[in-house]
Order: sequence, then structure tokens, then C-alpha cells
Amino acid sequence: MQARLLNGAISEEFLKEEQQRIDRDLGKARAMLHACEGEWQSIGAILDRLLSLCEDSHTLYTTAPALVQRQLNQAVFRRFWIIDKGIHGADLFPHSPNSSATILPPY
Repeated sequence: MQARLLNGAISEEFLKEEQQRIDRDLGKARAMLHACEGEWQSIGAILDRLLSLCEDSHTLYTTAPALVQRQLNQAVFRRFWIIDKGIHGADLFPHSPNSSATILPPY
């Protein structure tokens, strides 16, 4: 390529250097994009596994160890109403879809 831009105001050497810099930057950008795509695939796989656990929340809860059951309770409920060693109601955390709802046992 001949440097005729602006009647020789920009040298051919300068144009070559700029093209090399652009090529290096494009290479770095492609590498970053490739790394990000891999991370997104990993995140997607984790989300798929989490969503599959949530499909059957009853089985998830009943088969979970006591510590995980407690963490699940803490993630959803603000408080339980316990009377005479029985749960008589529960308040959900505000971030839950039915945040103003109070859950009562079926009796």
C-alpha cells in the first residue's frame, strides 16, 4: 500500500506501525472475548444445575442435610410462628414474589 494520504503528510512507516498496533489490539480483544464466552458457558451450566434443583423444591428440601434446610429456610422466610412446639405460620422475606403473604399451615 502506498502512502498517498494527505499528499504524504502521513508516512508509510507510521501507517504500518498503526496497523500493527490495531492488529495487536484486535488480538487482545479476541482473546478477552473468547475468555468471556467460556465464563458465560460456565455460568450457564451452573444456572442450569440450580434451576433443575429448584424444579422439585420439595425433594430438594426433604433430601437436604439439616444445615442446607436451615439455609433454604433463611433464604425464604423472615420468621416462623411457633406455638406449643408447632409451626403456626410464617412470614416471607420481602424479596419473595408474594412478599406480603403469610403462610399458614393447612388446618
